[in-house]
Amino acid sequence: MLNPDNPHACAHLGAIDAGLRSIRAMLESLARSIDASPHDPHLVEVMALRSGTRRVASDVIERLARALGPGPLCTDAVHAQRCADLSVWITQQHAERDDAALGALVAKEGPPWML
Repeated sequence: MLNPDNPHACAHLGAIDAGLRSIRAMLESLARSIDASPHDPHLVEVMALRSGTRRVASDVIERLARALGPGPLCTDAVHAQRCADLSVWITQQHAERDDAALGALVAKEGPPWML
């Protein structure tokens, strides 16, 4: 259990929570779009969600290790297995190759956002 008096661990937990909330919001938005237009491919949105999820998952693994230290990876088999499984899942998204494909699609269509 996280000690709420440990600002270092709380900072990591806060960042993890923010990342997971952003992915949940993207997933809910995509689900609404698919429900509204089930025959559209939603390719850009799916690719963006997958890319964002990979980044957040990588961040979670890194932050857990920094917040908790090596102990849980060495002494908690369930935690270690979860981290290993998540690491395998992350490799299924082809990182920069998939991000480049997403960027090419966004460049053609124009981004749905403006700065």
